Amino acid sequence: MIRKRPLSVRMLNRLTWACDDLRSMLRITLFKARGMEIGPGCHLGRIIVSQPEFVTIGRECYLEDLVRLRPGGQWGRSRIILGNNVFLGFGTQINVGDVCTIGDDSLIAPGVIIADAYHVHRDTSAPIRSQGCIYKPVTIGNDVWIASGAIVLPGVAVGDHAIIAAGAVVNTDVPPYAIVAGVPARVVRFRDHLNL
Repeated sequence: MIRKRPLSVRMLNRLTWACDDLRSMLRITLFKARGMEIGPGCHLGRIIVSQPEFVTIGRECYLEDLVRLRPGGQWGRSRIILGNNVFLGFGTQINVGDVCTIGDDSLIAPGVIIADAYHVHRDTSAPIRSQGCIYKPVTIGNDVWIASGAIVLPGVAVGDHAIIAAGAVVNTDVPPYAIVAGVPARVVRFRDHLNL
């Protein structure tokens, strides 16, 4: 038998949810004032955004706490674009100097890192930090699931309906409907061939 919670506990839970929604609406208002484009129906947890004017968030997106959106690189060129109904889990980082696009209905689990830059390191007489970066755009298709702790590296295009396993390091393109896993990530099978 399921025991019903006391009325005071249920009311406290509802009040907590209402306060969370109010904080999200306040964050949305503040980020919009700083130039971020945010579609209707979004929820923003306590996220970190370095340059909001270079971030676009579609409709009905949900970003959990400590998501970090960091467009950088060449001023005015860098962009982070989230489609509609995108979920970004706790602590996800998107660090770009060029463009990162995430398609509609994609799920990015907690702790995922997406980066579009790597450091130049050819000159051994100079510090790596002073040699600059090379940027290659990252594109993630529609209805993609990237599981916890995965890393997507520069220049990668992830096809629609693909799945990236937890902890995978993706350094090459992922075909549509593929399930990839490992370090480096390799195709282990295709979703449209599963007999469920």
